[in-house]
Order: sequence, then C-alpha cells, then structure tokens
Amino acid sequence: MKKLVRESLNESEENTTLYDLMIELQTWIKFNPEILKQAKLSKINKENNSEFANLLNDWIDGRYDEDPYYLANELENLLR
Repeated sequence: MKKLVRESLNESEENTTLYDLMIELQTWIKFNPEILKQAKLSKINKENNSEFANLLNDWIDGRYDEDPYYLANELENLLR
C-alpha cells in the first residue's frame, strides 16, 4: 500500500504540496493539527520549493522507510 500511495504522489498531474505529503505520512506519524494547518496555508509545493521536491523524491524512492520521523522533522522545518 505504501508503494501505491507513493506512486500516486509521483505520477500525479497535480503539484504535490507539503500538506499532501504530511497527510500521507499521517498513516505512520501523527502531526500536531496546528502544524497541518500551517502546512496547508503555506502553499509549499514541489514546483516552488526545491528542498521539498528533494524530500518528496527521496520519500518516493523509499529513503525514509526506516525512519519516517526524520522526514516528518524535515517537513516541519520547512515551515520555520
């Protein structure tokens, strides 16, 4: 299932946002609702933020399978 969700993010014609990825990660990690709200309002996406685009691609490639909490921290840092 994890692979299917990743593929849908990768192949989506829509511009994946920080909020989209955080919602996907909610399967494993519970984000503070205030952080999710900030992510949604941030408008950070793979087209306008290269750091986020790199994190997203690494997630799709399975780089954070063993430590999704590291990815979650990196995503939260994008909001600071």
